[in-house]
Amino acid sequence: MRERVLRAARELLVESGELDMGEVARRAGVGRSSLYRLCGDRDGLREMLVRWMAEVGWEQALRTAGRTRGRARCLAVIAAYTRLSAEDPGLRRAVQADPGVTVTLLTDHRRGVQPYVVDRVEKLLVDHRDDLAPGLPLDQVAYAVVRLSESFVYADALAGREPDLSALAGLVVPADRAADEPGHECAGDAEQDGDDHAARVLARHDQLG
Repeated sequence: MRERVLRAARELLVESGELDMGEVARRAGVGRSSLYRLCGDRDGLREMLVRWMAEVGWEQALRTAGRTRGRARCLAVIAAYTRLSAEDPGLRRAVQADPGVTVTLLTDHRRGVQPYVVDRVEKLLVDHRDDLAPGLPLDQVAYAVVRLSESFVYADALAGREPDLSALAGLVVPADRAADEPGHECAGDAEQDGDDHAARVLARHDQLG
């Protein structure tokens, strides 16, 4: 039932920008009382939906990255997840329809989405730690990567600009080594120092707050 509800909610959101509980229940083929038991209310449904879209996007990013390994795989997965999130019609519509609420759901560490993505990025980095040379502990790198990814998705991409993912490469692989990484083009060419770029984008994210 959960997936039927979420698919129906996403479909309705893309079409209308709204999450009408009665219409979601009708499309999912469930009773309104069952829907309310599942998610509580419309805000609960919205939060469940954006978490589900993040989960689906991450699994798709893992598949998109193919059989790459090591640093190349980390960069490919993170870049794919960022691009897929930026291009997802459901997330775009949710942010456009109610930017304050949706961005809070997606980027607040007290909610379910950001901790989920940070956890997945950290596990990805841990799996390939022998081929990485980060300048920070991996949990901090994972958090910084997710903050940068959020900035690209909810600022650059939704404004119609192509996300510049070079700062992500600067966090995962120091700039002096990234240029030599096979497959580094998956995350964009690092045209400037990754640490400086990361600092600027993180500052911009905080301003969007």
